[in-house]
Amino acid sequence: MRIFFSYADAERDFARQLAERLLGAGLDVWWDEREIVAGENWAAALQTALEQANAMVVLLSPDAVRSRWVRHEIDYALGTPRFAGRVVPVEVRPTDEVPWVLRSFPYVRAAGDVDQVARAVVAALKPSEN
Repeated sequence: MRIFFSYADAERDFARQLAERLLGAGLDVWWDEREIVAGENWAAALQTALEQANAMVVLLSPDAVRSRWVRHEIDYALGTPRFAGRVVPVEVRPTDEVPWVLRSFPYVRAAGDVDQVARAVVAALKPSEN
């Protein structure tokens, strides 16, 4: 399973920590900081990554829900059948502006330490591996 990691720049430190934990748990995680090299066409790299992924972890925060890019990434995942049941929202900071369609998804709340969040994300993705 290839996981696309969606987040706003304000959550970069948490995103890095969580992505590293998920990689350590044996998951194949794509996130921009690790995958996009200087000078690469950023938009094209995101498109390719989304096309190759079949799951998404999206970090939700006030910054993320206002991000045009995060919204595009969520829209892509929700409109693509291979992502069905494989979109995991992680609430990093509370926000009332969550896209309406994600409000019915089970959230992982980042209230605990990053290791607990990583275990919760792995558990949320496991049923979809069959």
